[in-house]
Amino acid sequence: MLKLAWKYMRYYKSQTAAIFAGILLTASLLAGISSLIYSSQKSDLLNSKTIYGDWHYCAETDKEQFQKIQSPLLASTGTCTHMALGGIPRDTTEVEKKAFEDLAFHMGAKMVTIFDGTYEKFKKEMAVAAPGKFDTYHVIIIIGKNEPERYLAEALADLMQYAQNQGIDADRVREMLLESSH
Repeated sequence: MLKLAWKYMRYYKSQTAAIFAGILLTASLLAGISSLIYSSQKSDLLNSKTIYGDWHYCAETDKEQFQKIQSPLLASTGTCTHMALGGIPRDTTEVEKKAFEDLAFHMGAKMVTIFDGTYEKFKKEMAVAAPGKFDTYHVIIIIGKNEPERYLAEALADLMQYAQNQGIDADRVREMLLESSH
């Protein structure tokens, strides 16, 4: 069978060359399309980071508080289906709200609602807007503290640590901060 195929390939040289060229072009076209799709996904990610920021966040809590939050999340299904986050300060940016939402999803929530104001206001608004929906929330977290000075102190400590790791003197960092404030 192979002898016959080889004979036909030698006899029909131009058709054989055209078939091999077609296979080569098809493979390169598929590879090119795959590369474009991958590049597009990477570009979208970079664009999202440029627009919304690239951030890290943490929620400080002790073990007991973590267990109180986690236990309803892991009830029966292993995850929480509905979670509400509220009491977020008015000056919170969209990026910070997105960080809160991502943290809730990371904790196991399937749906997250972020609301402004107090728990009582949220409960009343939900009773009017969507009766019965309030009872579907497994966890409601009210963020009650806004400590910008503590956050700034932590950011400055991280900056000083970075400068020290890079061999930049603390006095030079202080000078740079003073220059940037003018």
